[in-house]
Amino acid sequence: MGVSYSCVLSEPRQQLQRRFGRSLSPDCAHVNLWPFRLCDPGHIGMVGLIGAICVSLALRNIFRIRYWWAGILVLSVIPAWFHHSRTGYEMPTFVSFYSSMLYCYWMYRFHKPVYLYPAILFSRLHFTIIRPGRPLIPLTIVALLVLDFPYHLRMRNSTLGAAGLGILCVVPYIRFQISHAGNSAEVLSHVGSYWVQDLPITGKNLAHFWGITCFISARFTGYSSI
Repeated sequence: MGVSYSCVLSEPRQQLQRRFGRSLSPDCAHVNLWPFRLCDPGHIGMVGLIGAICVSLALRNIFRIRYWWAGILVLSVIPAWFHHSRTGYEMPTFVSFYSSMLYCYWMYRFHKPVYLYPAILFSRLHFTIIRPGRPLIPLTIVALLVLDFPYHLRMRNSTLGAAGLGILCVVPYIRFQISHAGNSAEVLSHVGSYWVQDLPITGKNLAHFWGITCFISARFTGYSSI
């Protein structure tokens, strides 16, 4: 069972202070918490549309598929996406930012180096939105750095500029984590997660795998009729 930060971290700074009993500095409240506002139900559809558009653009500009416009239609009728894109879950935002990051990187790799900068920004948003997906960004960056290392050397000006932008994006997050190291446990306690309950580790693991089973079940994804 993951932690939904969109309901907690989209609140005003004063409410966060009352809830956690901590003082949040202005840069922590605005620089680090504003991406979670994109997970609000009023923004989920717009952010999901950005990801769907990037999928279609990738089919047209990268893969040169004739019927590229069908990409957004196919994505919209997938039952799991159809469900999540109309709720307040973080998953549509998570997927949209990751697909947007990949599209911008591919555009940098095959067309214009300037697209590397929005790829860095989308990776920052993706990394911030949902905790279980955070390892995906470092792994993706390392893989792309190794696989396209000769190209990065040829485009060293753009690569160095993007590296500087990446550092600017990472520093506020590191500072926030150092200043509020106990927030994760406090949020878990607030939502009543089994991870902080007095249960044996086997019980916690069983609850975790049961949650995964429910997530991928035919009833939840909408494929029960197949």
